[in-house]
Amino acid sequence: MEASINLNDFVYVRINERGWKVMEEHYKELFSGLEPPSGIEGYLDIFRKNTHEMWVNGELKPLTKIQLHEFIGIFGKEMYCGAESVIENNRIYLTV
Repeated sequence: MEASINLNDFVYVRINERGWKVMEEHYKELFSGLEPPSGIEGYLDIFRKNTHEMWVNGELKPLTKIQLHEFIGIFGKEMYCGAESVIENNRIYLTV
């Protein structure tokens, strides 16, 4: 059986405290010297608003909906063998 996912597909992750810090640093670096119209907090709020309580394997979890390519762009450099995790249990949910 073949399985595939498109980089534009949405995935669901539970971002931990370190992950939110990594995301904040990502946007600070991205907009270095510039002030986005909604500020850095505005960008983080977009992801916070896309975080909802969802049932996964019989448990209610706060999962953030994010496109796979965006997830890779923000967290990819922080995900390597031995690194402190940015998402709970290193788990990416394809559907919920």
